[in-house]
Amino acid sequence: MEKVPIRELRNQSSKVLARVVAGEIIQVTSNGVVQAVLVPPEMTPIERGLINGAMTPAKTTAPVSGIPRVKSPTPLATIIDDLKGDR
Repeated sequence: MEKVPIRELRNQSSKVLARVVAGEIIQVTSNGVVQAVLVPPEMTPIERGLINGAMTPAKTTAPVSGIPRVKSPTPLATIIDDLKGDR
């Protein structure tokens, strides 16, 4: 991640924003302290979390297809009505 002083952002905003649009993530600093992070608009929060280290990808995936379906003896509408009554 590139760091850019707020003065550079102010003086060359079009160049800095062009870099962001091209896919670069830029931290804006004031006196060496990060004040903002500029990210490409199409980047999802999950992608941002993976890039900045706040999240890590799962090591394995759960096999959803192996879970058997179960038929409930109680109708779904009754279960939902019961849950709504708890509110």
